[in-house]
Amino acid sequence: MNAFTTVCLWILILLAPFPGLEALAGEDPPPAAGISKLTPALQRYVVRGWQIFDVKKQKPLFFKGMGYSPYLSHDPPP
Repeated sequence: MNAFTTVCLWILILLAPFPGLEALAGEDPPPAAGISKLTPALQRYVVRGWQIFDVKKQKPLFFKGMGYSPYLSHDPPP
């Protein structure tokens, strides 16, 4: 190996485990899934126990007829 190749390999070895700017700043890295700590919190709605609470109206939210289906309306489930 020549000197240039050796220097390049050492640079790659030293930079490979680079933790990122968040770790250098002392912050936790953003999660792979979920909400980042930097995301601003909602001001009007909060979660209290198992309910979503409306802070402005001072009462829990009520969802009428809310549902979810992972299938399109013309596709029957397998």
